[in-house]
Amino acid sequence: MNVLDEHELRVGVIRDGRLESLLHERLGDGQHLGNIYKARVANVEPSLDAAFLDLGSQKNGFIHVEELIHDKGRGARIEQILKNGDEIIVQVTKEAIKEKGPCMSMFLALPGRDLVMMHSDQAKGVSKRIEDPLVRKRLKKQLDGFEPPEGFGFIVRTHAAHASEADIKLDYEFLKRMWSEVDALGKRVRAPACLYQEADVVVRTLRDVAGPDTEQIVIDDERMYDEARAFAQVFMPELCDKIKHHREELPLFTYFGLEERLAAIYDRKVELPSGGAIVIEQTEALVSIDVNSAKNRDAGDVETTALMTNLEAAAAIAEQLVLR
Repeated sequence: MNVLDEHELRVGVIRDGRLESLLHERLGDGQHLGNIYKARVANVEPSLDAAFLDLGSQKNGFIHVEELIHDKGRGARIEQILKNGDEIIVQVTKEAIKEKGPCMSMFLALPGRDLVMMHSDQAKGVSKRIEDPLVRKRLKKQLDGFEPPEGFGFIVRTHAAHASEADIKLDYEFLKRMWSEVDALGKRVRAPACLYQEADVVVRTLRDVAGPDTEQIVIDDERMYDEARAFAQVFMPELCDKIKHHREELPLFTYFGLEERLAAIYDRKVELPSGGAIVIEQTEALVSIDVNSAKNRDAGDVETTALMTNLEAAAAIAEQLVLR
């Protein structure tokens, strides 16, 4: 975790020597991703099959018909479901970008350390990253004993593989209690109102990214280091000794060789291992990605070369989408 000029935070996740993901957040701007609101429908737009929602902030939220929970039947149009002035409970799924407001959904998700409570009675399962069949069987058995709130279900997170049955039950009870408080507040207040504020970036990183296989968590800001240690001591004690305060002369991202990798994120062209490349062009309407195997045309037969290039491109595109 790297703080730049006290106004900007970068969180890089390194796995097997590669930069797996990057979180970039401006401090002090107010983080909204994950927040839950009681919103008022400001404007229904049939041409977009969507609506704009008053959240009580400068920018209205945007919700597409597919993100609504309703009883109007499959294929119902937005104007059949919502009208101006309606009040609905929604969650921010994507932050505002430039002039566009945040994207919203009625399918709520409340994350805990070991579980995620999701607004779908179909949500019930164990993370695919937990591969041990005996562990999966044990977790599924415990999950079968839970009684989620009406309309919700639980997903078992990767961290739960090493958690005790008692810890998982505590997380289950915590999430039920949290939803009970959000639901009660939503019934008391008038829209627009914030019903739930998502945790700050330090807590989110420890909760959502760190796990049993984490080797170290390095932070170059003393305040955030203290916050991370305090949170871990109470909720994730197994991480305490892995949280380090970076005190080297070299800046944190330079020390771990990340600055050069980050610079490449903004390049149009990304080289592939066998000599091909992908070219990424971003416009207002869309992002286009062209796979170029020009340098490989002389290597073996055309079909083998094309297959090799496309396999490399698929992996590179997935990586670039996550990082960008």
